[in-house]
This record gives sequence, C-alpha cells and structure tokens, in this order.
Amino acid sequence: MIFEPQKYQKGTKEMVEFQFFPFVFFVPFVVGLKMYSSMECFFFQNNINEYMTLTIALLFGIILLLIVMLILEVFPSDTLAMTLMVVLIVGGFVSPQEGISGLSNQATVTVLALMILSVGLETTGVITSIGKRIRVLFERTEWVTILILMVIVGTCSAFISTTAVVIVFLRIMIKISQKMPANLAKILMPLSFAGIMGGSCTLLGTSTNLLVSSIAKDYKLEPFGVFEFTPIGICFFVAGLAYMVLIGRHLIPNRTPQNRGDDHPYAMEGYLTEVVIPPNSELIGKPIDETIFATDKELEFLEVKHRTQKSFVPNEVLVLQEDDLLLVKTTVEKIAELHQNKNVRLLSRQMGKQQSEESEGSETILCEVIVRPISRLVGKSLNRIAVKRDYNALPIAIKKHQLHYSSRLGHTRVESGDTVLMEISKVNLEQFYNLPDFVVLQEYEDLSAKSEKRYIAATIMIAVIVLAATNVLPIMVSALSGCVAMFLTGCMDLQKAYRRVDWSVFFLLAGVIPLGIAMDNTGASQLIAATFVEVLGEVSPRILVSILFIFTALLSGVISNNATAILIAPIAVSIGVSLNLDPRPLLFTVMFAASASFISPVGYQTNTLIYGPGAYKFMDFVKVGGGLMVLIWLLATLLIPMFYF
Repeated sequence: MIFEPQKYQKGTKEMVEFQFFPFVFFVPFVVGLKMYSSMECFFFQNNINEYMTLTIALLFGIILLLIVMLILEVFPSDTLAMTLMVVLIVGGFVSPQEGISGLSNQATVTVLALMILSVGLETTGVITSIGKRIRVLFERTEWVTILILMVIVGTCSAFISTTAVVIVFLRIMIKISQKMPANLAKILMPLSFAGIMGGSCTLLGTSTNLLVSSIAKDYKLEPFGVFEFTPIGICFFVAGLAYMVLIGRHLIPNRTPQNRGDDHPYAMEGYLTEVVIPPNSELIGKPIDETIFATDKELEFLEVKHRTQKSFVPNEVLVLQEDDLLLVKTTVEKIAELHQNKNVRLLSRQMGKQQSEESEGSETILCEVIVRPISRLVGKSLNRIAVKRDYNALPIAIKKHQLHYSSRLGHTRVESGDTVLMEISKVNLEQFYNLPDFVVLQEYEDLSAKSEKRYIAATIMIAVIVLAATNVLPIMVSALSGCVAMFLTGCMDLQKAYRRVDWSVFFLLAGVIPLGIAMDNTGASQLIAATFVEVLGEVSPRILVSILFIFTALLSGVISNNATAILIAPIAVSIGVSLNLDPRPLLFTVMFAASASFISPVGYQTNTLIYGPGAYKFMDFVKVGGGLMVLIWLLATLLIPMFYF
C-alpha cells in the first residue's frame, strides 16, 4: 500500500543533547548570585516578611527551574538530582557533609536493599511463578478479570517492587490477550493503578513511603511502622478497585492499536523499518505498483531514497533501483517475512553484518521489547546507539506511542515506552532477557536459571517483612540482612544485582534529599508555612489535609513522586508546627498524595510502561486517573483526620 503524498509531514528534528548543560548552567549561576547572599533584600524584608532573604529567593528560583526541567524532561531525573546536589553544595545552601548525606540516608540505603531483594525474587522466578499459576483466572469476563488482576497485583506490590510486579503481569496479559474476552486497553491501566495503590499500603511498598518516613525521623518524629498506615491504604485500594470495576473501565475506549485515532500517518499502528533493494533483486527495474509494496495491504510504503537523491514520497509509476532505501510501516509478522525475502534486505541487518560477523550461522529470533524509563537508549536516536556492541542485538524496527516519527528510522529518537523489534541470537537470549533496559514481552520458560531457589528467596523476603514489622530489627537492617542471605544462599549473585538494580532511583533520592535540608537551613519551609497560616488562618485539620493532598497529587503528576515528597514534606512539618498539630498525619497525607500519580503517563514508571502496549492517549489518563485521584482525595480528606487527629 502506497502512502498518500498529501498526508505527508516531516517528523520533528532530533534534539541536540548537551550532556553537561546542567553543570554549565547551574553552577556559575549559583556561584555568581551566592556572593550576594549575605545581604538582606530590603524589598523582601520590609514588604513581605522577616524570613524572605535573597538566599531564600535564590533557592526558590532553583526549585522552580528544577520543576520546569523535570516537567519538560530536558534531562533524566537522576541527572538533574545529582546536579541539584552539586549546586546546593557549591552555592552554600548545605555543607558538603549535608550535600552527600543522601547517599548514606537510611531511606536511600533501604530502597537500594529492597530493590536488590526484588531482583532476587525476579531471578528465582518467585513473581513469575505466581503469575503463571493464576493466569487461567484472567480468561474470564472483563470485570472479573480486572477485579482479580487488581487484587493480586495490589497485594504483591505491597511487599515487592511495584515496577517488577507490573512488568511480570504486563508480559502475561499481552501473551494471553488474544484469549481474553476483555480488550487489552481496559486491562493494562487497572494493572498499573493497582500496583501504585498496593504499593502505598505498607512501608515496604514504594521508595516514597520510606523517604517520607526518613524525613519524619530527621525532624525527631517517630518513624513510620511497616503496617501503621495500612488500614487507610486498604480503604484507598478498595475504593480504587470499586471505581475501576464500576466506572473507570467504561471510560477507557475499546481501543486497539489500529484505531487509536491519531491523524498523523506515521502514528498509525505498526513498526517503522527500512529495507534496501540489494544487487540481483528481482524488484530492480519494476514499477512500485507491480511490487509487494503496492499490492500488500499490510505494508505501508512511506518514502523512498535513491542512491544520489534525497528522500521523497513515492508514486505508483516509480521504478525501483539498486540500493534504493525504502521506509515502510508494517506488522511483526510481515517483517518476519521480509526478513526471509531475498529481494529485499532489512537495513539494520545489513549494518549489523558490517559491524560484526559473530552471529553468522547462528539461529536468530525476533523479539519485541518495551524501552524502560531507566534504559540507556532513552533520548538517543537509533543511529547513535551501539546496540550490537552493548546488547548483542540488532534493532529491526520501532513502534512509538508518540505522534511523529523522523522520516529516517536511524534519526528516530527512542523514548521510554517505545516498542522496539530486536533481532537476537538464541544463544544470547537469556542474557538479553535479563537486561534492565528493556521489558521483553515474550515469556520464556527456561530463563529462570535459579528456579530451584525460589522457595528460599520467598522465605527470606517473608523473614525480612516479619523482622521489620515486629520491630525486632530496623527496616534498613532487616533489608540488608535479607540481601546478604540472598547472596549466601545462591539466590542471586552480586554482579547480577549490580546490573538489574534501578540505579536511577538511588541517585534521584541521593540528589534530592539535600533539598529538604536546604529548605530548612535557609528557612524556606518555615516561610511557606508562615505564609500559608497567614493567608488561610487557623484552618481545621480536615481542610489542611484536603489542600495538602490535592496540591501534592497534582505536582506528582508532572514530576517525580520522590521529588514531590522531598519538596512538600518539610513544608507539611512546618505547617503542623505552626498550627500546633501533630505533623505525622500531614506526612501521611504527603506520602499518599505523592504516590497518587494517576493523571499522567509520565508520573509513575508503571504508567509509562503500559502507555505504548495499551495504545493509550494522554487524555485517557486524565479522564480515568483524574476520577480516581478525586475519589482518593475525598477519602483522604475524610479518613486521615478521623484516624490520626
């Protein structure tokens, strides 16, 4: 099928990457202005209040710039966080010791230990075995499938990494989607939301919970217990479950990738790939309308590039020449056929043979993968990624959830949530399957090499939970002990833990924790609290919880939930002190609200993972997730004051 010229639009140009821009911009900016930080700003001091100094104004400017850059996703969040840490140290907002305190903070170390434990559970197949045993339950009516799936995923996410749980069930749901009476789009969003809500039910569930608990301890408040806020978390989960079964699923269109509804032709469902007309091809000298590119309805012919010409939109009378480069969009099955067709060659295979001949003669397979937010591929174009060297695989085609492609496959920027079709040798499949950069959509029964250790790993995890819940050991010590037990029993080796851990979360936490210290050192949190009390007066705890929750939840929809918690938690404590209220319920509010990232596909990693496979639009999250967020907001306004004030 030939692409219609009148619909053609050029894709957006690739953005230039400035890897060191944060340091080049931030550090001189802060150093220059910091020379004046010892001087009180007369305007602020006399016309606003006694707290407002140039130092506070400068810190607010840095925070505002940080939020804008997080929203625009100019750089990865962990890069911005580490840049922020350096800026705060160089600018004198925190001491060097305070600046690096995030690296040794109890929350950071505990999150790292829990991520390693989750890797152990994945490696031994504990999570996968749960999914396999219950997959038959998902072949029922739509509402029953959603109900069962959300209960199981929410329960698992309360104790195991939410992202790990969602990845396992994402693979399962995609694999059995053809057998389910329910539309896949109606299943994946409840899957992600169940993981988010389930993770909010215990201290172990998310890094945000541990972070807010650590902040409470820093303010000399009692840290949170493992199950201290579980009753409210369960109330939120049950309400969210009822909402998704009764209302939310009806707001999700019966959308398949083919009827997603985007007008731009490059946004139509299918993989974008490039093929070359090799020498001796039977297609040389033939008009387009006599080839498969015109007669096969599963092939959409978008562009052609002759050897000495620029790319242009083809027409039916165009005659194919040797070395012509064709841009087409098609299905996985059709790409597999092209893969075997001697009259064409996939461009990536040709490039791969030039790069290496190590896979020559070995059996290869096509493998669909979703790019994770932590992947090294994110933000790079395919022609700038050494996929063959780094992953021992070749990118054959790409399917994007965004509206525009580059007119050349090699110039297409890879974003988190994109699906890439890879060619990989079978002998390297296990290593590729376990890479942290991708979610491999196919399941392979023989890849859990340590499946005989699954009961040991499960027992270790249960022991960690029990020891922490009964206060026999602090949660950090309990989690670290579990990691050592995993290593000693052979459930996991240290090198695999290094490769599989999501280090971006670790460095994000380490980088943003000094921001809370800076807000205290400069008096910024006290200023905001004083202004809040001055404007609103002696508000009731219920109104305070309501305002705090909705503001935090909206902010977490556009920036990291951990960054949101770091920004808002010190302010919540200061407001509580100013109003003579116990700050711990306000910290519970911040904790629950920061995890209520339902209104955006970028607010939480699991939302990003399901965005492409579910063929969702941004407004799907706003409609469905917005209603869920409002429901939990109303419940929080009612229940948190009832339970804790």
